[in-house]
Amino acid sequence: MWNWLAMAKLRQLFSGRRVALDVDGPHAERLVAMLERIGAELVDVHGRVRSVERAGGGLDLQVDDETIHVDGMFTAPTFVQSAPFAEQLGLELSDLGVVVVDSFQATSVAGVFAAGDLAAHRDLPMPMASVLTAQSAGLVAGAASIQHLMSREAVTAR
Repeated sequence: MWNWLAMAKLRQLFSGRRVALDVDGPHAERLVAMLERIGAELVDVHGRVRSVERAGGGLDLQVDDETIHVDGMFTAPTFVQSAPFAEQLGLELSDLGVVVVDSFQATSVAGVFAAGDLAAHRDLPMPMASVLTAQSAGLVAGAASIQHLMSREAVTAR
């Protein structure tokens, strides 16, 4: 849920201004509702932006065959696995295309752990793409994988 401080900042930046939207999905409706509430002029450019350049305190967007000037832009990131491992291992992927993990970074395949920008818990709206979170997730995945291996070793030793 958006808090009052975020709403105040949106109002300050975009009230009465022209804003481009290149968003889709469940959060798009809430964003549109908030921007309409503060009186922003919305321009739907979803999937059509070819380039973005700073210009005159705003942005010039190359959309299809025309240039559109806007004061700001909201865009949703896309996620693409750069290696085929997730698909090859049959790991569960979210609607965004990221590997779904639990709190210990375990995937849908027993003994396989994932961390980094393209692994996220199912309760998060999207991966937390930062070096710090990726490193933290890697530490958790490493510890969980060692625990998994040790528990398997203990079972086979009996």
